[in-house]
Amino acid sequence: MDLSYLLTLSSRSGAVHDAATMPEDIGATMSFLLVGDNRTNNNWGGRGGALALHELLGESLGPGGRSVYGREFSLAASGYGYHSRLFPSSKAWLARSLAAGESGHPLLRALHRLDRFCGAGDFLTDDAECSVRNLRARMAGDPGLRDLHDRVAAADLVVINGEGDVVFGRPVRRHVRFFAAMVHLARDLGKPVAFVNTMLSDCARTGRDPAAFAMTRAALAACDLVTVRDHRSLALARDEMGLAHARLIPDALFHWYDRQQRARQQLPTDGDFLIAPPEREHYFGRLDLGGDYICVGGNSRVTLPGELPRIAAAYADLCASLLELGYPVHVAISDGRDGFLEDVARDLGLGVIPLGTPIHLAAAVLGRARLFVSGRYHPTIMAALGGTPCIYLDTGAHKMQSLAGLLAEDSEPVFSAAPDTDEIAQIRELAAARLAAGATLRDHLSTLAAQRATEVASLGPLIADTAGRSAPLPPVPGHLESDRE
Repeated sequence: MDLSYLLTLSSRSGAVHDAATMPEDIGATMSFLLVGDNRTNNNWGGRGGALALHELLGESLGPGGRSVYGREFSLAASGYGYHSRLFPSSKAWLARSLAAGESGHPLLRALHRLDRFCGAGDFLTDDAECSVRNLRARMAGDPGLRDLHDRVAAADLVVINGEGDVVFGRPVRRHVRFFAAMVHLARDLGKPVAFVNTMLSDCARTGRDPAAFAMTRAALAACDLVTVRDHRSLALARDEMGLAHARLIPDALFHWYDRQQRARQQLPTDGDFLIAPPEREHYFGRLDLGGDYICVGGNSRVTLPGELPRIAAAYADLCASLLELGYPVHVAISDGRDGFLEDVARDLGLGVIPLGTPIHLAAAVLGRARLFVSGRYHPTIMAALGGTPCIYLDTGAHKMQSLAGLLAEDSEPVFSAAPDTDEIAQIRELAAARLAAGATLRDHLSTLAAQRATEVASLGPLIADTAGRSAPLPPVPGHLESDRE
């Protein structure tokens, strides 16, 4: 980062502040609201990414942050936001669950349709302005909506953690509506907004929903700072949305690079010592972390209709093939929906890194592996922090392809989520080559991860500078703002 850029960061309204008013000091008394705080998630990726982002915010803004947690995006789990005409307040949870499609019982579904006919509905719509009107109209009778409004009103700065949730699927996802409403509410209350750490993507299954795209474009255009985490999202933001102020800063999880260098030195050689409750008997005695090993992660496509049996069968064949390379294979269950890997591990006698593994230990295990094969975004970053070579499996969105572009200089293959026999042979051949490359490849990949960590370090000061700034900053110097795909 050059001197002119540092001076730009420290200036507001054309004036250059002295050291006493640099963003770090301004942030010492700044209260912020983090929308999309996933630190309470079981999923390793959401939890790890949000922890890293929160650390970045704390370093630049101080400890004065509050949160809108990721679970609040779920109508069933949020505890607020749905206005029912038929169900009493004591059964509001049932009305929300039915609206979220969590019951297929014919009678309950009929009650839900009747409730909707009578005027029931979510406060969120495809129109952000209407969503905010609904929030204000209903918050007198909905303590959760009142609290949501008050959290935004009390903040000096609103930071939205987009993660992988900004997908223009059909129908419009509640995450997209929630983000748009929060931007509109914050701007209406005169709050600066930073929309950061996000992917922007069409839905591979349904295609692009025009309403979702338009709503997101309007919300991002109203933000003071927009950062995306990959080149494809940057191209979409700039070329298709016309957001000249959007910039690329890699995922916040790269901020853990330095800490993970130390963490790997503290791993137990006996993996039984990291198994969290409930300690299943078949886990024990299989997780040897003292020598070389290969890790295999899951894939988010298992949630799509009909995909789980196909992916589970393909993973069983893939793991059996990787065992032929002569190294132990351990499966990493980083999300509850990857539970099918337990069956694969039991059938093949593989080690299991359970979902409940403490997050820094989980990252250290992946970062010490000789190889990681996965369709999970953040676990792949965890592996890369230690220089572990990765082989990428498709997820349906562009996130794995984009991550490969950030961690490899040459064209990187991305294999299907359920690789067939030919692809498994290609994966095994590529795995053998990367294992043979040894320390030379690891050092190269570790250097790339360190570079991404340096780029991520600029995010905190950028967010701190957002408060009180009315015009977008110039692009961050460096290769990330190039036209590279």
